[in-house]
Amino acid sequence: MSVKISVVLPVYNVANYLRKCLDSLVNQTFKD
Repeated sequence: MSVKISVVLPVYNVANYLRKCLDSLVNQTFKD
């Protein structure tokens, strides 16, 4: 069974933080 997740980001007027947030999501190491 493959794991699927959804991520909801409130992104109104937060351009300065969006890159950091997306990088953090991509670099997660949780395996369970």
